[in-house]
Amino acid sequence: MFDGAGQGLKLIVSQIEDKRRRNQFLSYEEAYKLGCTVRSTYYKTSKIEPLGRVVIHRSGPFMREEIAGFKAAFEGIGDLNLFEITGSCDFNAFKFGSTGACLGYPLLRGTIVKRSNNSAYVWIDGSIRERDIIDGRNYRNSGRGMGHPLKVTKYYGESNLNDAVSELMM
Repeated sequence: MFDGAGQGLKLIVSQIEDKRRRNQFLSYEEAYKLGCTVRSTYYKTSKIEPLGRVVIHRSGPFMREEIAGFKAAFEGIGDLNLFEITGSCDFNAFKFGSTGACLGYPLLRGTIVKRSNNSAYVWIDGSIRERDIIDGRNYRNSGRGMGHPLKVTKYYGESNLNDAVSELMM
């Protein structure tokens, strides 16, 4: 959990109540309780401003019960957003030159390929072009491989994918 200024990292750890459950999804009650814990932790630790926006990222989908539980926990807060961010996907793309030939290196960092109104691929580990880095040529931090995109899917909220991607790039 971070505050509105991107500071104050707080880790919230809790036990799963139903130890026989065979999936990672929260019940309505668990999502509600987690949301209330996040909300109270924010108010105990943050001196910046009232909670006006909540964004929850996770690596799996959100189920209806979870969404309902989070909505109830953050009632009165105008902007609740739930996003799935998946790091492994079978999709990739490569940069092509003006002649139509594949240039053999990944898309620029920050490139977005929209899949639907609520889903997109985002390259956070791609090439960058910067005049100050190696004379304006393409540069890639890791130096090996092509880099794969993240898949970002919105399950709930008013934020659009461009806002979510901008925040990821930060």
